[in-house]
Amino acid sequence: MLTKIINATIYTGETVLQNASTGIVNGKFTDELNLSFDEIIDFEDDILVPGFIDLQLYGGNGKLFSDDPSIE
Repeated sequence: MLTKIINATIYTGETVLQNASTGIVNGKFTDELNLSFDEIIDFEDDILVPGFIDLQLYGGNGKLFSDDPSIE
């Protein structure tokens, strides 16, 4: 399925694009917008951002890393 997103505010991680469009082809974003899309979604200036993931590890197995910060 080919999906086109229009009228979005897109945060790329480096810049902000206003009233921008993008496509989704086989689950991946593309800037190729001259395709025959099956679906067009109007974001009406809503925001599209990357999926930010915050991984934090404080310890495990009943021990906290900050209790004894040593190499051992």
